[in-house]
Amino acid sequence: MPNSSRKEHELLAEKISLWAIENQQFDSRHIQDLLKDLNSKSNWNYWSSVEANNLLPKLGSLNSKRLRDRYQKFLFARNLLVFLPVTITWIAISEASSSFSEFTAANEGSVVNFLQFWQDGYGYLLPVWRLSSVALIDFLILALIMVLTIILQLVSSQAEKLESVEIERGSLSRGVLIREIFDFFSRNQKITGLNFDKTLANSLRDLSKSTRNLEQITKELNKSVKGFPSYLKILREIKTLNQEVRKLKNSRD
Repeated sequence: MPNSSRKEHELLAEKISLWAIENQQFDSRHIQDLLKDLNSKSNWNYWSSVEANNLLPKLGSLNSKRLRDRYQKFLFARNLLVFLPVTITWIAISEASSSFSEFTAANEGSVVNFLQFWQDGYGYLLPVWRLSSVALIDFLILALIMVLTIILQLVSSQAEKLESVEIERGSLSRGVLIREIFDFFSRNQKITGLNFDKTLANSLRDLSKSTRNLEQITKELNKSVKGFPSYLKILREIKTLNQEVRKLKNSRD
């Protein structure tokens, strides 16, 4: 292999390495095999037979993936909080019922309904389980759920925008590098019976297609030429026109 080709494959390997590092694909087995074969100048015929779109790993959206992970965490927290007010309320009812039973047993003659006892406690119920406290806690949790819902919507929208931008940018750089890799292996593959037959078949197919196109153009050209007047007819028309001009000139003189 000539020296220029050696420099070319080293430069290509460097471009692939940089692309892989930028897109967090350097540890990919596919990339490692490609770089190894490029640097060792082996299996180039194999890589020339690989479909172009499979020469490099397909890219995902890295930053948007991180946002998606955050979205899932916020979503889990929001869904968990939805059940918390109901849970706290029922625990408070249970605590209030137990304390109310103790209160009525100790104060048989007093007239106090359950809601009033739940609100005041009368020394039997802890302040945290009283009606006003539970209502405040439930309100704060519901407010937090609403805030998380708004955050989830914003994160989801941002992730979608970022994903579309990253995929478009990544696809462009990936496509350019794939074309360069494909061209390199196509130029530097060794001729064997297998790829010679394939190359010959492709060339014959292209030649056949070009021949059909040329025949079509020729037919269209023949149709156009048949529509033109012949050379002698044009000369006769010019001669007649010249005679008419002379007659007109003589009549004016």
